[in-house]
Amino acid sequence: MIRSAYLSYLFQSFSIAGVTSVAVLLLYGVPQGSVLGPIVFTLYNSPIHSISLKHGVSDHLYADDEQIYVSFPLVPDHSAQSRAYSMVSNCVSETQAWMSDNLIQFNGPKSDALVCYSKTSRLKPTNFPLVLGDASISPSETVLNLGVTLDTHLSMQKQIGKVCSTAFYKLGKIVKIR
Repeated sequence: MIRSAYLSYLFQSFSIAGVTSVAVLLLYGVPQGSVLGPIVFTLYNSPIHSISLKHGVSDHLYADDEQIYVSFPLVPDHSAQSRAYSMVSNCVSETQAWMSDNLIQFNGPKSDALVCYSKTSRLKPTNFPLVLGDASISPSETVLNLGVTLDTHLSMQKQIGKVCSTAFYKLGKIVKIR
């Protein structure tokens, strides 16, 4: 059970160079820095998953990040890809509206799109942009997902190259120390 005092009468102030501002009562948000904070944030954010389900889009939520995805067959007229893009676009639009209504900021510039397909596929997806509200995102060749670099073929070659490069750099540093 959550005590109401935990969520009531929360104040915020700033301290810069030893000078502290006047404390202001917070009307919205979830306290950070406590065991209960992540649980309350997850409960507060839970309707986002319902929006994805409503639009037939799969999703994963991790802390304050959401990943949505949909699969589609590659067909010559690209109609399936167009429908999938429309589903994602509608889902993101409704998610943005919900976030705005609930005083959560949507960070559009951090949004990215990746279209995955087999290297051996005879058909390739069209590289047209995904429309998200007023912005459009062209699919990337690679995206960073929780520290792992994914590419369009899910080959892990970019990730392996990055790990090897970092390892050789660190080994070079060790050699200099010895």
